[in-house]
Amino acid sequence: MDHIEDLYKGIGERCPYKLAKHQGVKLTYLDDLGDICGLYKQTTPESYRIFLNANVDIEMQENVVHLLIEHHNTELKGMQRLILKKDLQMLQHLGQEIRKADTYIADIFLQGFLGIHNK
Repeated sequence: MDHIEDLYKGIGERCPYKLAKHQGVKLTYLDDLGDICGLYKQTTPESYRIFLNANVDIEMQENVVHLLIEHHNTELKGMQRLILKKDLQMLQHLGQEIRKADTYIADIFLQGFLGIHNK
């Protein structure tokens, strides 16, 4: 994942839309995609496109563009990838659980560092 962060640094900000444009990946918004949030596809030998569901919220669209640009910058470049709403919900849930675990670990560390003991 450090590679994608390096790419963001290269364009001067963490914006998946600008990174897509910088890399020549075109965005197309479509209505009525149902549970599909986004689709990455190679449309010609030298052309790549992300199709976004125009009916999902902007934050979800931004997450989808980030994930699909991340996919574009792997050895799987050009291979079609589909992201469903349930995929994003699962990733969001995992992120929340990781943040909880990180907070718990930090609390334990600080308690030990400061000599605080819970009884």
